[in-house]
Amino acid sequence: MPQRCMVYIKGHFQREKYETTFLSLWEWMFYKGIDISKPEKLAELFQSNGYSDSEVREILAAASSPEFKQALTANTQTALDKGAYGAPWFWVRNADGKEEPFFGSDRFAFMWMYLGLPFQDVAIVEKSRL
Repeated sequence: MPQRCMVYIKGHFQREKYETTFLSLWEWMFYKGIDISKPEKLAELFQSNGYSDSEVREILAAASSPEFKQALTANTQTALDKGAYGAPWFWVRNADGKEEPFFGSDRFAFMWMYLGLPFQDVAIVEKSRL
């Protein structure tokens, strides 16, 4: 259901709202270990990102509709047609219009470099600095 919600959010809210929510999904799943497959937890996530109660109900209702189930299926087929084979998998277009796939959470630094974005990579901190 989270994926169908994101399809709805991408089409109905501003880009910044979508991107913030997208990042929160990853944080809640992998950093906080929260099971966002449960509608009540997903609703909490949306509320924590500033969605109103009525917007949360709207998003969750839309995610259950055939329209957004089909949209997710179409998006998945597009990804498979481009070579996706796991998650996270991103198809990225840089400022020059060139496109390239990136697979795996250990590839974010390569994706940021490809996009020409400034970033701070993961670093090991000396014990004396802790």
